[in-house]
Amino acid sequence: MTAPARALAALAIALLPVTTLLALHFRDGPPARVTGGFGEDSCLACHFGNAPNDDAGKLTLSGISERYEPGSIYELEVALSRPGMKAGGFQLAIRNADDRMPAGRIAVPAEEKSRVGVLEERGVQFAQHRLAEAPASDEVQWKLSWTAPETPRRVTIHVAAVAGDGDESQAGDFVYTLEAYTESISAAQ
Repeated sequence: MTAPARALAALAIALLPVTTLLALHFRDGPPARVTGGFGEDSCLACHFGNAPNDDAGKLTLSGISERYEPGSIYELEVALSRPGMKAGGFQLAIRNADDRMPAGRIAVPAEEKSRVGVLEERGVQFAQHRLAEAPASDEVQWKLSWTAPETPRRVTIHVAAVAGDGDESQAGDFVYTLEAYTESISAAQ
């Protein structure tokens, strides 16, 4: 083996653990604060290669309306679709629009606990996938419940999601974000 070939082989062996770690990094969910809200990073901090919110895919949040009843419980669904998607993941946070503090409480229904978890950092809850999962079709959904705050406030919901290409790396994935608002019925009057 020539000296350049040995050097190349040594470099490949040295980089193998790095590429393996990158492929498995955050496989069980991202760190907190990557919803893209309030100037925070989104999934684009790690997933790259495509423009955000590509027209071929779609991220939606259902179960929330323009007005909420303080203290009421709302069943939410985050849905991500993209043709050819091989893996999907998400993160969501619900905060007061004015002070960025937590707004209400997020809970995970029993049937979703193996798929969805809630991290808490500095008092803010971040609901997210537990494992990046391979959808049966070109769409994946996650269900949550949200107990609205008792105090009338304007609330901001940030969601970021990844439609992965299934190659176990962050390159070539598609990132989607959305921002939604709701406010209490009593605050709107």
